[in-house]
Amino acid sequence: MYCKNCGTELQSNVTFCPQCGAKNENNSYHFDMNNGQMTNSKKPINKKAIIAIVIVLIMIIGIAIGIGIYKSSNNSIVGSWVDSYGNVAVSFYEDGTCDGGRGPYYEAAENGTITFYDSYYYPYSKVYYYEVHGNKLYLSYYQDFTIEDENVTVLYRE
Repeated sequence: MYCKNCGTELQSNVTFCPQCGAKNENNSYHFDMNNGQMTNSKKPINKKAIIAIVIVLIMIIGIAIGIGIYKSSNNSIVGSWVDSYGNVAVSFYEDGTCDGGRGPYYEAAENGTITFYDSYYYPYSKVYYYEVHGNKLYLSYYQDFTIEDENVTVLYRE
């Protein structure tokens, strides 16, 4: 074995290089003054602690992925939507504001409703029901609507 600092050949039981004084990192033994013997100074690896840390990290990553999936599905209407002529009909933003809707604010609920609010955050009386299928947003005043109904407004993701 050789000193990593100066290259001097070392004996296997040497803690410090006799030439430059650098610590020999490969040597894990030291002389114990209490009992007069060479002992191993390296601490054993705690495999249970490493396994526990890996499990916790996997759980944290899983929770982060789950939150990301929830947020992306919850904000599925965020973005600009155009009518069949290509004109922007409404744009929904992540901060709860919108352009082109019935008010400057909106709230999309998990039950498939969109409520528009005025500038004082007072809700308009009409609630829209919606479904998103791919790049299409279906809007209706009626809760039990089907996407083929005549009264359904279809908008397309820009």
